[in-house]
Amino acid sequence: MVGVWLLGLLLELPLPPFYHGFGRIQRRLAKKHDVKLVPKRVLLSILAGGDATLDSIHLSQIGQQKMADVVWGIVGAGYVKEELRGGLMKASDLLKQLKNDSEFQGIMKNKEQKQKAHQKILEEDEKALVKELNELGYGIASIWDFVNNKNRHKFLRSDIGDYSSAYPILVKHLYEEHLPEIREGIIRSLTEKNANSVASEALLDAFYKEKDSKMKWVVANALRTVLNRSQKRKHPEYKDVYRVKD
Repeated sequence: MVGVWLLGLLLELPLPPFYHGFGRIQRRLAKKHDVKLVPKRVLLSILAGGDATLDSIHLSQIGQQKMADVVWGIVGAGYVKEELRGGLMKASDLLKQLKNDSEFQGIMKNKEQKQKAHQKILEEDEKALVKELNELGYGIASIWDFVNNKNRHKFLRSDIGDYSSAYPILVKHLYEEHLPEIREGIIRSLTEKNANSVASEALLDAFYKEKDSKMKWVVANALRTVLNRSQKRKHPEYKDVYRVKD
């Protein structure tokens, strides 16, 4: 899924680094189907709200209401509400209707509970890793704080600075069993040019052993940055995997 379609609209996604290929797909589809591409700043304006998300990505109940309001502001003119005697349903009326809809509220509550439960599972999975990194002097709450160290979106940027002394710990945990989200965070945290001497062999090993196609692409993407020219010539296979998703 590369976007959200709404009455001839495609909402552009605010993509993280190395996922620009999805943006190109969205722009191509918008042009092909002659639909309006809503700028990504629309979604960013919602995600930037301090109370709009559960984990900086998944929308909270407040975030969902903000999203409904913004989207309705775009597509509302295309709806006519008979009960309003031919007038247009306002976003506030829609939100009120959804607030009083027990079935909808039940679905949203269940979804939010599942998201919170999964977040706790992730926190438990990376607990030992985070503890080791904290003891090393890095005040992080998640491995993804390293990934967002230089995020181009200021509200997501963690600004940790150089964390090269953490590479050995990350490599150690690359060989340990972790949930996909945490494993991906470890690999992306090692996607640094100065990690070559510490992480290149471990990443190559992970690349050749990885069975999951999506995770294999994540490792290939890391190798694209970490390997030196000699290593790239010796292990050209990563390029084919990387190009498939790009």
